Amino acid sequence: MVRSGMNMGNECMSEKMENPLISVIIPVYKVEKWLEQCVESVQNQTYQNLEIILVDDGSPDRCGEICDRFARKDPRIRVIHKENGGLSDARNCGLDLAGGEYICFVDSDDYIEPAMLEVLYQEIKKTSASIAVCDYEYACDELEDCLENPMSKKRDLEEEIILTGREFIRLKQSKHSICVVAWNKLYQKEVWKNVRFPKGKIHEDEFVFHKIVYPCHRIVCVPYIGYHYRLRKNSIMSYCVQKNGIISTGGNEIHVCEAFRNQCEYFAQQNDAEMVRSCENDWSAYMRQRWIYGDQKNRKEIRKEYISIEQGLLEKNYISIMTYIRRRILFYAEASLEVLYGSLLRKCRKNFPTVYLTLKHIKHSVKSIIK
Repeated sequence: MVRSGMNMGNECMSEKMENPLISVIIPVYKVEKWLEQCVESVQNQTYQNLEIILVDDGSPDRCGEICDRFARKDPRIRVIHKENGGLSDARNCGLDLAGGEYICFVDSDDYIEPAMLEVLYQEIKKTSASIAVCDYEYACDELEDCLENPMSKKRDLEEEIILTGREFIRLKQSKHSICVVAWNKLYQKEVWKNVRFPKGKIHEDEFVFHKIVYPCHRIVCVPYIGYHYRLRKNSIMSYCVQKNGIISTGGNEIHVCEAFRNQCEYFAQQNDAEMVRSCENDWSAYMRQRWIYGDQKNRKEIRKEYISIEQGLLEKNYISIMTYIRRRILFYAEASLEVLYGSLLRKCRKNFPTVYLTLKHIKHSVKSIIK
């Protein structure tokens, strides 16, 4: 059978319409141990019409060399070598160069299931959603990394759900990690048109999550584990459990406060008082925990920033005077309760398990009464 040039051109156009280009952005920095697994998991996708952008963020190890080797063998791969500017800067660089109709982010020490992009694309196509979200599970190099890490429990989406951007933000309160991270999602490129990650910030996803999601009319979440997030002690967002059992976030609580303020101001600009109050309630509980468990050196700054945000919301009538007073009482009461029981609980846990369980029950009962 002989095909004319016009027919072949029409077939190519049809194929592009059916399988539009997806740009996969992978920031690369000091991950030579895991980089090959990450890139190969993207190369081996069942959805093949990809642009794979490797952004070598001035990595001092062999990552740049590994990236170049991949690019020589696969024409879909583009490599950008740049001075170190951090994760946000690397992602922004990839966004600026992306030519696909859809965008996906993959961290360079993680890996994805072979059908992840196809599953998410088909969901977007089926539901006309702006963003498709899949579930994920943790990958550990050593068993103890998962056993010791308080975040190592796999999170599940029980069923497919379709939400507005506003509803998706509310879902964040119960399924925080599934919602707020940049990875485990496929985006229509249009949602990133006027949004970029803030440079030099930890918790960078928290600064842009609401700006991306809130305007969306439809977001589809599928109960498919497509992403594997690696737990390792030296990663940017690793949580380490200290010997005394207290969780540390590496002194990044001030960035969390800043992200919270950013979110409240955004919803205020949208004249959405309900979302401001929802955001305030969510982050108020989170910041009380950060004040208790976070870096002790930052306590004064955390308290000062927290009170400043609450006062601003009170002045603009987003929260009532009673809510403000209640938040202040909770902030100190919960901390005092933790100081009172914390040390005793840790000592009893191994030696007196029955006493430990009794004290833990009393602690939760007292916290419920306070709230």
